[in-house]
Amino acid sequence: MSNNTKGKWVCSDCKVDWASKKITQTTNEKYYNIKQLTESVQYMSNMFDEFNVTVGQILKEMNELKFQNIKLNEANQKLATEVQKLKNKLTILNKSH
Repeated sequence: MSNNTKGKWVCSDCKVDWASKKITQTTNEKYYNIKQLTESVQYMSNMFDEFNVTVGQILKEMNELKFQNIKLNEANQKLATEVQKLKNKLTILNKSH
């Protein structure tokens, strides 16, 4: 039976007795619960900090790879242009002979 239902269907004397039987925590139990909660929050905070460091490293590596990719694409484009120029010169030389 829920607490609300018990409160409606018992006599005045039982209500008083029932209300006085509520479970209470001792000061030590409350301190222990707060200590556990504090440790848990600290642990999660440490895990979050480590996660942030890892994400930061990954982002840094991705930016470096992006920069390298841009440079390689530029070099590739220059080489492709150079190859085309050489093909054109070779064609001209073959036509002149």
